Amino acid sequence: MGKARLVACAVLVSATSGWGTRAARPGCLLLAAAFTGGLATIGFGLSGQVAVAVVMLAIGGAAGTVYEILEYALVQHSTPDRLRGRVVGVITTQGTTGDVVGDAEVAVVARWFSPAGAAVVNGAVCAGAAVLVAVCVPGLRRAWLLVPGVPEPGVPVPAAPEQDAPVPEVPVPAVLEAAAPGHDGPATEPRP
Repeated sequence: MGKARLVACAVLVSATSGWGTRAARPGCLLLAAAFTGGLATIGFGLSGQVAVAVVMLAIGGAAGTVYEILEYALVQHSTPDRLRGRVVGVITTQGTTGDVVGDAEVAVVARWFSPAGAAVVNGAVCAGAAVLVAVCVPGLRRAWLLVPGVPEPGVPVPAAPEQDAPVPEVPVPAVLEAAAPGHDGPATEPRP
């Protein structure tokens, strides 16, 4: 029953994740999700009851889902086309190997602490890393996503043209001649 709740929470966050890409500052939201995931892991480690542990896991899972969605969206938006494949490859490698490395790390930390203590230590490292990145990488805090119909932050929105304003007519031959390769000057009348 606990796994069903976790899966339901992850599906709910994924199904309603469109709001994340429309956030004013998705970089800040990504950092907040990482911080929240760390705090939820600490709460899981400190919980003494199964119900509290399940709630903490659900919060951590939801924060992780928001983090991953925004991570991929920001990478796709911010990475130049010529580097996108390499960067996505690095992120995919990190995603597939991260769980294995994390499990090994938890096993090592659990030798010094209890398993619950290992969860607290890992949650504290995650939350601390989110704060450190927020301080040291201000560009991530200012990151935004270009969503159709939403202007870039700080760019004034041009006024819409008046409906009754006349549209200037330009003769088609003048436009074609001006667009011709090697034409440097203004359009001229054709020679007879």
